[in-house]
Amino acid sequence: MDDRSIETHPDLIDPEWQKRAEREAWTEVKRSRRKARGRSERRGVRRPAVWLSAGLAVLVAAAVVINVLRDRNASNSFDPAAPPAPPPTTAPSVLPDVSPVDITRPFDNTPAALWKDGVAGFTIPEAQPVGSFSAKQVSDAYGQVTQAVSRARLDRTTLESHDLTAYLSSFAPSESERLKPILDKPEKADASGYVTLIADGFHLLPTGPRLNGKLSAQAGSRKGELTIHAEYVIAYAFDTPHPKDLRSPSEIVAFIRADQNYTVLTGSTWYKADQGLSYGASTGSETFSMACGAANAGYLAPAYSEAVSKNSGSANYDETKIYDLDKPLELVDGC
Repeated sequence: MDDRSIETHPDLIDPEWQKRAEREAWTEVKRSRRKARGRSERRGVRRPAVWLSAGLAVLVAAAVVINVLRDRNASNSFDPAAPPAPPPTTAPSVLPDVSPVDITRPFDNTPAALWKDGVAGFTIPEAQPVGSFSAKQVSDAYGQVTQAVSRARLDRTTLESHDLTAYLSSFAPSESERLKPILDKPEKADASGYVTLIADGFHLLPTGPRLNGKLSAQAGSRKGELTIHAEYVIAYAFDTPHPKDLRSPSEIVAFIRADQNYTVLTGSTWYKADQGLSYGASTGSETFSMACGAANAGYLAPAYSEAVSKNSGSANYDETKIYDLDKPLELVDGC
């Protein structure tokens, strides 16, 4: 396409195209200021959110029209006849504002591009004896925690059917009894600190979710107690009825970062109902690149579902802290 003739492109003089371009301008403004929502099971972080100005969308509308035309003519992602791109060998440190999107490979051009599907993304150290726990007991504890995380955040029955039976069965009887009233509340804001629930009307793509995580073990402060620390970030790719309208993977890929402790209790020191896995103290969890309305209600939905969004409330927020497990979890509420 010749850029010199862009002013006479038929799309630019089509009223319906102009309306859609303005809607895409809103999306561009929304993408330019990322959203994050932090949640702690013990304490919450709330920051005031600021509405984006409608005038800003009007100012960038023309630029968006030109960029969309150029991007869609230059990018193979909008051409179903184009040969498939090679697998990625690198991943960006943050979500790009504008990038090709292929819904058959939705994690390309995101920080999750090289992550593995499901619990295979956990880095688990070779089990060693810890306190009174043998290497086998430590290995079994790692397995219990990865199973609990999978049932909470990865299993499609939990995610889309909101059936938490398997998740609750991961825990000792007394812990399951404690968690059930929290998860059964009609309002799911508290439940979102423990499980991921996809908002009604939305569905994940067949690919993923993808995970980047690590586990570690240490002796607990009480006899017969083992603490397993789990840090992980999960990427979820949502289906969309309009894949050709996507301008960035941030519109369909959402992230949850969590920092959690689990405890395993064993031995005659503990009541039988307490023996097994329990949910320990947690720094909290943070959701990023999502729909704020759904997040406030305790659900996960793609960012594209909101025409206008609130910003992060923090111009200096370091987005890389979402994806980089070597950086501490920072709870920022932008909703």
